[in-house]
Amino acid sequence: MSREVNVDWRKLYKMQKDSGDQIREDIFDAPFSTCELELALRRLKVKKSPCGDYIHAEFLRHLGMGASKTMLNVFNRIWESGQISAHWRRAIIVPVLKKNKDSGHLNSYRPISHTSIQEKTMERLVVNRLNRYLEEYGMLAVEQAGFHNNRPTCDQVIQFSQFIKDALDDRNILTAVYIDFKGAYDSVWREKLYQKLPSFGITSNLFNWIRSFTSQRTCRVKFGYSFFKSFNLQTGLPQGAVSSCTLFNICINDIVSTLKSISGVKRLLFADDLVIWTKHQNAMQKTLLKVD
Repeated sequence: MSREVNVDWRKLYKMQKDSGDQIREDIFDAPFSTCELELALRRLKVKKSPCGDYIHAEFLRHLGMGASKTMLNVFNRIWESGQISAHWRRAIIVPVLKKNKDSGHLNSYRPISHTSIQEKTMERLVVNRLNRYLEEYGMLAVEQAGFHNNRPTCDQVIQFSQFIKDALDDRNILTAVYIDFKGAYDSVWREKLYQKLPSFGITSNLFNWIRSFTSQRTCRVKFGYSFFKSFNLQTGLPQGAVSSCTLFNICINDIVSTLKSISGVKRLLFADDLVIWTKHQNAMQKTLLKVD
């Protein structure tokens, strides 16, 4: 099976170095293949609560050949049209009480989002292609290690530790600032994301799917056995979505190029966590003003 998947993957993307336009066309527009669907299904998390359709991941993973082909045809029609149903853009939010927290305060709960398993399956198909494209063309900053294949966080820790050691050996003062963009995923301005995607070369079916998937989203809170009224989500990326991490990396990517313009300042990113450091106090002040 692994050999079949590998052969199909190479055939789909035609990874010759002189066929960049063809690679983009294949990634952005080509119908999804049976092997791509098999990969997506294998990565579904089992024993997870389903959304309102009550379809479990185990059910999709054990579909017969005929049913799998039908599902793939549905996914490809959606891919071609660029229109995702409202049901797939709806989430059920279950508040889970944090450990040792007062149940009488809203901040004591962690919201867990449940969405359609079918939607997650197609989302995995899309994200696999999107990540492939971003990595193949080196679109994301090398300083970003969050949700980025072949960029382990331990390498960043080693790099940062070495700078600290060098500063101590030279008897220099090294100033470091750790920044956590609180609520970063929930505060993403979607229109800005749609403007950034073409600058990454993302167009056609891939662009249309991302725009449809992230827009006009709704959610409904379930507490115990009670459901509350649905409401619209005006900003942010879908919580718990397979694609949100990659889309956030795209949104935050230009912060690295912005900071590169300041001499003497180093920076590393892990998703929405940023560390910047320098031996020059004035440079740090300029950097913080730019981040702000």
